[in-house]
Amino acid sequence: MVLKLSEKIAVHLYNKGYIEEDEIQIFRYGYSIIIDGIVDFAVLLTAGLLTHRIIEVCIFAVVFCSLRQFTGGYHANKRYKCIITSLSVCLLCIFAPSYIPEKAAYLFIYISLVFSVLIIIWKAPVENVKKKLDASLIAKNRKNAIIMSFIYMFAAFIVGIKFVAAATVAAASMFMVAFLIIVVLVRDMRIVKGTSK
Repeated sequence: MVLKLSEKIAVHLYNKGYIEEDEIQIFRYGYSIIIDGIVDFAVLLTAGLLTHRIIEVCIFAVVFCSLRQFTGGYHANKRYKCIITSLSVCLLCIFAPSYIPEKAAYLFIYISLVFSVLIIIWKAPVENVKKKLDASLIAKNRKNAIIMSFIYMFAAFIVGIKFVAAATVAAASMFMVAFLIIVVLVRDMRIVKGTSK
């Protein structure tokens, strides 16, 4: 559906003379990314509205989505699976404060943040099979992922002094970024083991 819509938009732009014929595929791809982003945002926003946790969803979206842009990690092979996975991860993160007692929340925050930063330093970025990165982009993404993870870690530590629930959501979001990196590492190890037999 998204590809058909983005194709229609690109062809419409071509028919109106705004783009050249050889640019149709580029615009189709660009519009599909924009539409996918709008759908993802709408799903998360709807989840926030239905659960009365808009602030938590915003914290999740900022931390999780911005870090994932540079760290990589597990990606679903179908669009609907991606939406279900993203929504599930979001719900886990925004409800984390509800299930962790406040005294244990500080321990959860510190362990999750330190663990996440260590995983990101150790392995980010993890390449996607469909999107190979050249050496310069790997270095750039690695640097950005590490800088952002430290910024989010220190921000969560500071915010956690007064707003434990917000820091818990941020920590859970970073933990899920690290978890999705580990999922890819485990999958790749299984593939290598399977081919070496």
